[in-house]
Amino acid sequence: MECLINEDNKFTIHNFSLSTSIKLLKLITILLLSLTHHNVLSKEYISDFYYTNNTDIKTLNDAISFTHWKINSPEKELNNNVWLKVKVPKSSSFSEKEVLLKYNDAYINYIDFWHTNDTGSVIYNHTKGGDNRESVFHEDFSSYYYCIAIKQRFDSSGWVYIKLKSSLPLNTIPLLFASKHEIKSEFHQQSFLGAGILGAIFLCILISCCMTRRKNMLSAVTYSMLLINIAIATLYRFGFISYHFTANYPIINKYIHIINIPLGIITSIIFAICSCNLSSPSKKKLKIVIFSYLSLILISGFYSNSMLLSTELLLGTTATLYLVYICLKEGISGNKKALWFFGSWFIFTLVNAIANLQIMGLISFKQIGLSIHQFEMLYAISPMLSICIISMLHARSINDTINQRNRMQVELSKQLTLYKDLYDNSKEGLCTMSLNGHIIQQNAAFEHITTQKPMLLECLSQSIINHAWDAKRTNLYNGIKDELQFQGLYLKYYIQQSQTTHHLEITLEDITQEATHREHLEYLATTDSTTELYNRRYLTKKLNQLLKGEVPHNALLFLDLDHFKLLNDIAGHSAGDELLKQIAQQLNTCKCTLSSSDITVARMGGDEFCVLMPFASKSEAEDLANCILTRLSKLKVSHSGQIFDVSASIGIVLFDTKNTKESDIMSISDHACYSAKDRGRNGFYTIDMNQSDVLTFRSDMLDSVRLKNAINNQKIHLFCQQILKVSEPNNIYLEILARLENEQGKLISPFHFISTAERYQLMPDIDLYMVNQVINFSKNNPSFIRAVTMIGINLSGQSLIDKSFRQRLLLILKQQKYIPASKLCFEITETIAITNLRDVANFLVQLKQLGVNISIDDFGSGYANYHYLRNLPFDSLKVDGDIIKSLKDDEIGETWVMSMIEIAQKLNVPVVGEFISDQILYDRCIELGFDYLQGFYIHEPEHLSEYNFALQKKRAISA
Repeated sequence: MECLINEDNKFTIHNFSLSTSIKLLKLITILLLSLTHHNVLSKEYISDFYYTNNTDIKTLNDAISFTHWKINSPEKELNNNVWLKVKVPKSSSFSEKEVLLKYNDAYINYIDFWHTNDTGSVIYNHTKGGDNRESVFHEDFSSYYYCIAIKQRFDSSGWVYIKLKSSLPLNTIPLLFASKHEIKSEFHQQSFLGAGILGAIFLCILISCCMTRRKNMLSAVTYSMLLINIAIATLYRFGFISYHFTANYPIINKYIHIINIPLGIITSIIFAICSCNLSSPSKKKLKIVIFSYLSLILISGFYSNSMLLSTELLLGTTATLYLVYICLKEGISGNKKALWFFGSWFIFTLVNAIANLQIMGLISFKQIGLSIHQFEMLYAISPMLSICIISMLHARSINDTINQRNRMQVELSKQLTLYKDLYDNSKEGLCTMSLNGHIIQQNAAFEHITTQKPMLLECLSQSIINHAWDAKRTNLYNGIKDELQFQGLYLKYYIQQSQTTHHLEITLEDITQEATHREHLEYLATTDSTTELYNRRYLTKKLNQLLKGEVPHNALLFLDLDHFKLLNDIAGHSAGDELLKQIAQQLNTCKCTLSSSDITVARMGGDEFCVLMPFASKSEAEDLANCILTRLSKLKVSHSGQIFDVSASIGIVLFDTKNTKESDIMSISDHACYSAKDRGRNGFYTIDMNQSDVLTFRSDMLDSVRLKNAINNQKIHLFCQQILKVSEPNNIYLEILARLENEQGKLISPFHFISTAERYQLMPDIDLYMVNQVINFSKNNPSFIRAVTMIGINLSGQSLIDKSFRQRLLLILKQQKYIPASKLCFEITETIAITNLRDVANFLVQLKQLGVNISIDDFGSGYANYHYLRNLPFDSLKVDGDIIKSLKDDEIGETWVMSMIEIAQKLNVPVVGEFISDQILYDRCIELGFDYLQGFYIHEPEHLSEYNFALQKKRAISA
């Protein structure tokens, strides 16, 4: 592996000679295997053993004098208390030699042995397990590996007597080995084995130091622990640890097994999870195995030590076999790393499983067809093979990590190249600058922007330096966004201090075109396209801004042109737009006569205008209103030889900015404008929101709420007034009238609430209510429909010009089945018919197609232009009541009425005279030729439900 530092002081790994490391590892493995093979083959099982379960043997003398020993492997299990003896042959040389006595059993609590000569004299005795064993059960001195050195004498043979005590019956045999190189050769062999394993661990740790991924680090640690575990298990198996280190420390024997077995199982599973790229289900299953294994081991720890050891051995064997099965299954599915782990762990797991089962007495070597020394050789070779393959697996994982790093480095290099291209070719100006304004790096766009204006860079640098050193410096880490206007350029810049250096990263963008476009959009959003005045949106914004401050005296003028709709209909929209432009000029002219420059003139829509006057007194606002009215009166609009005068009604609202809402100001100004119209138009009306004038407005608003509630709660009652047909007195023609029930239960005449309804656009709702109520009354009173000849219902001007109302009324008339269309007559005023000629004419045609009748009401009160009568479909004319009243003493009025009657006769439509209040008017109208008469003299209005048809017929006949 070669690690270098490049020019940018970045740590990189150029190559890793994996093949060389693998070859070196193979060479070491072959050498270890050859040495192990040589020593293991040199071992020889040199003696049979004898055993007895006789409980009468208490002492060594009893064992020496006992003659009924059984030889070799028992056919059945040994008891808990067993005596064994092993024949020690003479030394083949004239010097003493050592042989190795080994005994492995998971259930031994303690072991005593005596080495005697042929005559029974004790040459050497050894005790493992403590004193006073007859009365105390020494659980703490248990171990299942015992390795004892015995000297072969050249002059005589000998015997080894062994006394065993166990927690469960025994089923294993002692083994007596001889070695050509004696026990020192064993020591060298195992030392070399341990040194090789430690070298592999050192290599693993060294390589792992180059790793940064947590998964790889965990793999390296568990790999190291796995090798340590294999080393301990192998060296303990061959007796190196138990003979040289722990012979006199049984407590170590106990805990080294308790710790080493679970450690080996857990580290092997974790290493497989980290290094073998197992699938998620397999990882989950192995984690469950770890948890279950530890849980069962902890449970078994509450019982005897033998129980704990046997549980560890059984569960460990099961867990490792399951791990091998999982890796084999993953390997078959195509996971090569899992297959490598299976190859490395299978032989060692199998050999350990056999050894553990043999130690626990569950199987014997004869059952698997192996001799003792063959199995010992297999046990020596298997860990080395596992170490070799598992080390290659770990090396492959390291190589994959390095390859991944190399790929990431190549990708990073590509990204760096791409970033450089983006940096150089970005349309935004990018620059790295020191805190003192010195440019360290910049791209072409930044250079182009700053070179357009010679002083731009100096101005920008000074602004950046101010940001870098003033109180805002702490904000540089979060970034500072701002815009800069410099000599016709609009620039947007973003400053942020680098997290790693003290330099400033600057992004600069030329937004001149965007700013110009934005200003144009702002102009379009706030300006009326026809008059080039401000629009409603801008005026509302200015008014809200004004209300945020504390300004005691302000004024708002609301201007509404008089009869502008008539001009549009007659002269066309082009003439109307031209008039609006002239009015805008006059408003600006009047504005210029004032000293204040903070006056806002806006068109609110249609023929409505507003003038906002901050810091204005009542006199200043009224002077401006007079100026506007004077200049508008001088405007004249001509079309087709006709001259139209221009006038307006102005509502003035005086207000301060304390506890005042924009919506209230606009509503009161609209109310003031209506009040100006009610007072004869071409004037102004002033309301001071701080005085009692506003109470009238609030009263009207309250009346509008009450009127809405009356409509919803059916508090408007149907009244009727008969219209007498002169030629047929029995003819019942009723006009439907409305009466409003107030909170006290009294009925109010329309005279008191119609103006409020018109002001708050409630007339369409009232008219629809009246039509529906008449239909419901007819539905519930079929006799009423049979008796009546005609039913007259008034339609207001607001309703006729309301498109939604027209659609809803037509739908109601088409769906109702209770009143024949021929008995319905809708009365419309002459003024509305003329000012909205086209829309009204089309709507009347649709009504006529349904079969209903149309009457022109209040004829003569408006323009009385007979020309319009030819363009409207109607069935009768109702002369205005004021004209009827003039018949008593006005000859001109009489001539006027006669001309109306003559025109109606030419058009073949009847004429109705209203406001007949006495006998004189009654007789005069009869003389003039009126077809119908209506008034209090004929019939005073009464509730529709109380109308008496029979009584009214008698009255008509008598009249």
